[in-house]
Amino acid sequence: ILNGAFMFASDLLRRITFQCGTIFYKYASYQDMERTLPKQNTIRIDDISRRDVIIVEDIVDSGKTMKDLYERIGHQNPNSIRVVSFCNKPDAEEVSVPIDYLGFHIRNDFVVGYGMDCNNYGRHLRAVYVLD
Repeated sequence: ILNGAFMFASDLLRRITFQCGTIFYKYASYQDMERTLPKQNTIRIDDISRRDVIIVEDIVDSGKTMKDLYERIGHQNPNSIRVVSFCNKPDAEEVSVPIDYLGFHIRNDFVVGYGMDCNNYGRHLRAVYVLD
């Protein structure tokens, strides 16, 4: 999911040893440091029926964005859907979503770096930092 997961996805893709395709989808769920309702971009999802889909996300916090995308993809009849997330904020969870592969849990802090940002600042940082 763009824009936050592009660095994580890039690192994952360099490790994959089987043939796969890549489709980017864009959501926005923050304005400044405030969570908003998930807003999707108009980037079209290609035909994924009868395909195995892995959703790559930078961070799952409230779960609302992931739930929305998971349901949208599910309506397209894929063989399977798996979710991989760089990190997860269990204390921020409002909606339960499946995370099949997880890097690590973090506190309910606002973080930047490794693709994650605040108003497009901080994405370039090599590490993850708590924004205060």
